[in-house]
Amino acid sequence: MNRNRRKYQIFSSIFSNAYFLSFLKFFPCPYLNCYACPLASFACPIGTIQHFAIIRSIPFLTIGILGMVGVLVGRMTCGWLCPFGFLQDLLARIPVPKLGIPDGLTYFRFLVLIFLVILIPLWVGEPWFSKLCPMGALQA
Repeated sequence: MNRNRRKYQIFSSIFSNAYFLSFLKFFPCPYLNCYACPLASFACPIGTIQHFAIIRSIPFLTIGILGMVGVLVGRMTCGWLCPFGFLQDLLARIPVPKLGIPDGLTYFRFLVLIFLVILIPLWVGEPWFSKLCPMGALQA
């Protein structure tokens, strides 16, 4: 793994969970970060989208931030800033056989994301993905 990338990932993990920045808790960060963590400085974008789906409103700020970051840097935040991406990089270094996703299922992940993040909260009125979120489990 690139040393600079590792430094950015560690800095981002500390920065996004620095309690002294908790006044920014309303501001969604462009990567997974558990809002329920008492030390979290920013809001989780998936949790924010679920919240607005439950109250049947549109999260314009979150969509704008994610759209702007997506246009400017693409998925760079997943690999260089996301603490969960850092953990995935570390786990990928373990020498075990890796399973690949079949070509026919590459876009299936987006259907699962839409189903878990938007449709289920609309139907049941609860943030189900947040209950299953791996980042929340790590930070807990």
